[in-house]
Amino acid sequence: MFSQKTSNISIFDAKRNLISIIAFLLIALMVQIPAFAQEGTRESGEVTSPALKDNLYGDPETRVFEIYLPPSYKTSDKRYPVIYVLHGHGAKPRKELVSPGGMFNHIKPAMDSMLRDGKIKEMIAVFADGGNKLGGNFYLNSETTGDYETYITKDLVNYIDANYRTIAERNSRGITGGSMGGYGAMHLALKYPEIFGAVVAQGGFYSVEIDGFRESWIFPLASVNATNWSELEGSFWKNRTALAYISGACPNPNKPPFFLDMPCEMVDGKAQIVPEVWQRMKDYDIIHGHLPRYVKNPVKLNAIMFVHGVTDDVLSVSQARSLDQALTELGIEHVYDEHNGGHEFIPEKSLQFLSEHLSDRPVETGKKSTEQGGVTMFARFTIAQVKSGKMDELAKIYEESIVPAAKAQKGYQGAYLLTNPETGKAISITVWDSEADAIANEQSGYYQEQVAKAKDCFAAPPIREGYEITVADAK
Repeated sequence: MFSQKTSNISIFDAKRNLISIIAFLLIALMVQIPAFAQEGTRESGEVTSPALKDNLYGDPETRVFEIYLPPSYKTSDKRYPVIYVLHGHGAKPRKELVSPGGMFNHIKPAMDSMLRDGKIKEMIAVFADGGNKLGGNFYLNSETTGDYETYITKDLVNYIDANYRTIAERNSRGITGGSMGGYGAMHLALKYPEIFGAVVAQGGFYSVEIDGFRESWIFPLASVNATNWSELEGSFWKNRTALAYISGACPNPNKPPFFLDMPCEMVDGKAQIVPEVWQRMKDYDIIHGHLPRYVKNPVKLNAIMFVHGVTDDVLSVSQARSLDQALTELGIEHVYDEHNGGHEFIPEKSLQFLSEHLSDRPVETGKKSTEQGGVTMFARFTIAQVKSGKMDELAKIYEESIVPAAKAQKGYQGAYLLTNPETGKAISITVWDSEADAIANEQSGYYQEQVAKAKDCFAAPPIREGYEITVADAK
């Protein structure tokens, strides 16, 4: 894979008693075989997300989720890899998850069958509620609809890790979805590779510049004269789907009742693009927005796959073919699976790929290596260009707020702020007992909270890098 990460290599001790090893394997088999002959179980729960509070559509901040627990979950104490599943457009809050035709009822039979046939490993699957008044917002952070990114990647993930036996580590956490959920899965994975290690998107939307997209999805909006929600409900479904994306990418709290900027308008009886709004649309699509930012991120996904049907009459297969070309040109390893079907989600494709690329080995946090007298630790570098006149303010925030917060985190060893007033560059270095400790505080949202404290000082989003440190004869 084209990825940057540090790894610890475990060496099997060949001197173990052979009989003990055989006995262990037999016991493991006896435990697993009856479990796999059974079915996984379904549970429901709720999570309250502050990120969704006070959204302008009045949608609830408390969201339901459905969770698939593998057959051996109730009879063991082991931890499992976890998959997050995102549904497509059209669902109101709660509706998708309780619908007989919803994603859970689509995926569970496939998981049970593939487990019985030995095609996949046991995994937990979490089905998120991404519905809202418009049928969804493509899982974006929006002043209008609320911050669905934080809701999924922080509030929901943290709740699941705290209440279920997941392996709470990016290498054991994947995400998948179909249609709007295909876009959402790819968008969240590319933006938050420190949270998710692998992604499978199916039937997704990846670019606003694909031939025919404007004519099919955007220009019809210019003639939509809805002035209230009742009138919008009666409009063509494509209009509502397009507005769902626009509400996420182009919010405007000052434009009721839908609180968004339209990317097109009627000029002399003909639909025309509004350039500045169209650019915002591009900034949030996968090819023009997320990929350029992803290549600059030192943290990379372990595995990327996307699936599309050649007869898809909702989102053209050219969407996926263009993404395939873009990833290839950037040298990003990926798998593109093109099938003969239409606009559909095929559970087996996502489950097989994620099973192969998610680790089922829990990380040993805080473990130190003492080989040859050295101690292995981990350093996170956050590199930022600072606005003119803001360096002293940044140093004060770092000393009075960021460092005290870091000291409260597990595995913390030290923090340093390097500044260069001439170039305007600042580098924060935090040192941790292990990479796992650094990843854990990213998953808890701690790292993002610290960056947010200093965001007004940055001229551009900071770049993050990670390095393994070997300290000889540390005292």
